[in-house]
Amino acid sequence: VNTSTLRTVNMTMPQTDIIKLYRECGGEMVTVGSDAHKPEHIAYGIPDIYKLLHDIGFKYITVFRDKKPDFIKIV
Repeated sequence: VNTSTLRTVNMTMPQTDIIKLYRECGGEMVTVGSDAHKPEHIAYGIPDIYKLLHDIGFKYITVFRDKKPDFIKIV
């Protein structure tokens, strides 16, 4: 989930309905990024996205370390 569009058009990329559909279809792995090109945009909207993902039903976000998925619990 890319949060960069939250700064401009107040929606995520992909949009929330697509994220919900992915979850309803059994999707579990999700990564999050802010696509920052300026220091002030680093991690923009990330806490809000974690809450959204949790509310949709995701239990973890996925980060990759050495090309292997690592699951971090959303609290």
